Amino acid sequence: MNRSGVPIKTSMERQDALQHACLYENLREKCQAFLSKMEPPQLLTMLRVRTRFHEVLLTPDGKITVLVVQNPKDTHLKVEDLNRHSSNF
Repeated sequence: MNRSGVPIKTSMERQDALQHACLYENLREKCQAFLSKMEPPQLLTMLRVRTRFHEVLLTPDGKITVLVVQNPKDTHLKVEDLNRHSSNF
């Protein structure tokens, strides 16, 4: 997304992309404001947010902000699955 928070390139529906861009741009601004008040001031380089439905990676840069919204399913095995797989070895 550009500096105004408007998506430049997306594979999502336009309305969904605008909604995500607006919400996460607000979060980015708040995180950056918090980090700038720390001693010494820090710069936001990457923000990762995981919800029940999405995992979001936000990387701000000078002219654009890269926002990746992905499906978090199948990223972690359940403990039962690990035990079942390890007993086969």
